[in-house]
Amino acid sequence: MSSESFPSIIVFDVNETLLDINTLTPFFTRVFGKQTVLREWFAQLVLYSQTMTLSDLYTPFGEIGVGALQMIANIGQVTLTAYDISEFKE
Repeated sequence: MSSESFPSIIVFDVNETLLDINTLTPFFTRVFGKQTVLREWFAQLVLYSQTMTLSDLYTPFGEIGVGALQMIANIGQVTLTAYDISEFKE
């Protein structure tokens, strides 16, 4: 038996349980011309939020969301306006 001690931790995955991303479908359809980009954005959001957490570099979830949105727009060669970002944050 090992003498190592481990912290007692409970981890809950609340993504898409407490956060209904489907409310963003009209936004993604309007900005990108297709709603499938929503899932691509969300995958990047989860990836980068986990990366920042594991790197011990706290960044508010909303900031990561906007950053992922801007990244997806750049990749898709879509120009986001200040209005787009404001609407997205709302």
